[in-house]
Amino acid sequence: MSLSESPTRSPDAQLKVLNKARLKAIGIHLSNPTLCRKERRGEFPKRFYLSAKMPVWDAEEVYAWIFTRKAESQVSTSTAKATASRRAGRKGQP
Repeated sequence: MSLSESPTRSPDAQLKVLNKARLKAIGIHLSNPTLCRKERRGEFPKRFYLSAKMPVWDAEEVYAWIFTRKAESQVSTSTAKATASRRAGRKGQP
């Protein structure tokens, strides 16, 4: 398999990667041990290495993770607001 071929992408698709500094630049300020734990548990995209000391992440996977977190946050926030509203309504009842 040549470098331009990928088993999961079309031949003309470009893979964009993010290094640790770029993760921080887009707002992901997790320590390396935390990232490693999340990767092992499947809670964050897995890194791969361009060289022995250069870990990178697939940008598409990282952005998908961000959008998933955003969606989950909106659902949990609306659920929390509904629960708080129901509790507030019950306080006035005997």
